[in-house]
Amino acid sequence: MRYNRFLESHLLNILNNFDAGKDKADIFLKKYFKGTNLGKRDRTWIRDRFFFYMRHRLLFDRIMEMRTDLCVVIAMLYENEPDEELNKLIDEIKKKGEFDILFDHSFPIFLKNKIKEMYGDKYYKWFNSQSEIVLRTNFRKIEKETLMSKLSEDGYSVFPTEISPAGIIVENSSSNLKNSPLFQNGLFEFQDESSQLATLLINRTFNTFFDACAGSGGKSLAAATFFPHIQITISDIREHLFKEIRSRSKRSGTVIDTIKYQETEDKLFDTVFIDAPCSGSGVLRRNPCDRWTINEKNIKDII
Repeated sequence: MRYNRFLESHLLNILNNFDAGKDKADIFLKKYFKGTNLGKRDRTWIRDRFFFYMRHRLLFDRIMEMRTDLCVVIAMLYENEPDEELNKLIDEIKKKGEFDILFDHSFPIFLKNKIKEMYGDKYYKWFNSQSEIVLRTNFRKIEKETLMSKLSEDGYSVFPTEISPAGIIVENSSSNLKNSPLFQNGLFEFQDESSQLATLLINRTFNTFFDACAGSGGKSLAAATFFPHIQITISDIREHLFKEIRSRSKRSGTVIDTIKYQETEDKLFDTVFIDAPCSGSGVLRRNPCDRWTINEKNIKDII
């Protein structure tokens, strides 16, 4: 097992300071790593085990009732190399019929029930698996084929999505894609193909577009890529997200207007896009930390 106390201290520090209710995991980790001298391999070691913990937190919570070395346990389970003591604890949990529930069904009760109701038991494992990485080409700055060539030159294995004209699937590890100059210069965004396709439903003959539940602005940015002539305005009851939207639009070379939802009553638009309730649950597989912040109350607040 490739493990040492130095990496343990960083992982423990991250787990102790990360607040899923306030921070996006990728942004938090980027800021944390920026303040260290950790190399790429060590950052990957920490990142992989951090997300492994988030996907299976209920099991780790149970084990920590009997052990105190959390980061050691995370490392051993991640690499499937438990010591004798941990093996005994896992055997006890399995004898009680709780292991699969704690490991595969590691969700808050509200989400666990919703997943079972909508998809069935077999989808718990799917939500805990690592999602494929899908990019959306920013046609304002580059053609998809050119971007795929540049990604290949940087060592990524890529191929086009089945339907979206802008979509690119990255097969191999993408932990450093957000540090790529290609991303930082706005040549692509991370966006699932289904979201890209939803944006393509916009009538291309229209001139104005209003995204009423914009979230962090992914679909509006896609609209700006696909339909550069359309004037785009966004709103959301979570006004703190406007800062992120402005930052993303600046990076992509687009102009997106923001407006408080209280000021929209007398506004008219050719297209109104409503992705309600925009809870973030659609990307739970890609963002496992979000499962610990989505609950019945904040869904009702958004609606």
